[in-house]
Amino acid sequence: MPPVTAGEVRSYLAKVDEGQPPSGSPEVLQLLVSQGAIAKPPAPPGLTPIGKHVLAELAVRASRTDPLPIDIVASELAATTAELDAVAKSAEYFLAELGALTPAEAAPFLRVVAAGLANRRETAEELAERFRNVWGMVEVMGGDARDRLLAAELLAASPEIATRVYPNLVQTSARIREQFGGKTASVGLAAILHLVPSATPEAPFEEWVNHREEIGADEAAAWVAGLVQRDPAAWARFRSRREELSAKYLGARGLPLAAALLAELGAVGEATAAEVPALAESLGTGVPLPVLSATLLLSRHALSASELTDWVRKAERIALQRQLAPTALERAALAVALVHGLPASRFGGATGSRERAASFTSTLLVLHSGIYRSILAGRATSPQPAPVG
Repeated sequence: MPPVTAGEVRSYLAKVDEGQPPSGSPEVLQLLVSQGAIAKPPAPPGLTPIGKHVLAELAVRASRTDPLPIDIVASELAATTAELDAVAKSAEYFLAELGALTPAEAAPFLRVVAAGLANRRETAEELAERFRNVWGMVEVMGGDARDRLLAAELLAASPEIATRVYPNLVQTSARIREQFGGKTASVGLAAILHLVPSATPEAPFEEWVNHREEIGADEAAAWVAGLVQRDPAAWARFRSRREELSAKYLGARGLPLAAALLAELGAVGEATAAEVPALAESLGTGVPLPVLSATLLLSRHALSASELTDWVRKAERIALQRQLAPTALERAALAVALVHGLPASRFGGATGSRERAASFTSTLLVLHSGIYRSILAGRATSPQPAPVG
């Protein structure tokens, strides 16, 4: 006998909820009664609180889970929720362990750094010690502590090459200071030029200088310069994605970073871009920079807008329980980070996720410099422009 599918359960519960005669096998009825999802005969038919919860869970992810056995879907939901909490607990540990390390002006950014470290899913004690060592490397470089924290985060993501790239990074930082003075941050930009999207001893400095004014955002320009250094066609992809987003979201913030992320995805970026509007609308203004947040989530997970939004809401509740941040917008940003960090293999039946693979350093840049910085600068509280047309 074939197993009962999630779709069969969802359909049966939906019919009962609508007051219509349900249709389904005796096995479905027996399962739902045994689990307390519907009232036991001879009581009038209707959903219990458990049934309403199960229906809601299955409805938001129906396009993916309907064909799957209900037991597998139930196990997946429980395991994924537990994993989100475990990663949030690791972030809680990093906040406590590294808090004394971070100067006061940079301390609020430690929350998103902690989430990034937790997403590594490595031994927490070893990772904390690694970050301390990297912080010592950047601390002597001077400048704003918030800028140095970004550099430390990117260096900690590539520990095996950090010491090899470090001397070049110091030289690039000095070169930025000499050419631009105090007009732009130097240490974080140097780290981006050497580490995003992947490590390189030769910073694409001239490429960055050539494009920084047109792009209008130094860090996005540094990222694009790194993409173009590795693949000259990335420049055309970036411009195409940015033009599409700018035409649809006039005045929206974070579009250069979103376009760079889509350009890094290569050919998959075009299909991913088409999914952004639905997810941005579903996430709403309760999530900072919803267009950029949607792009980030879709750069890893080929899930429906309703399911991704549901996972973000679950992660927000976990972030609140773990006291990871003091404001709702910050918790929403950390929720985006936690959901993005879930392995694509976690979601059975999802097609296309494995082709979406932006680099880890690129992800950190989007979360730190794009999404989280907008909150702390007070620029993420006003509504994003609605799509045009």
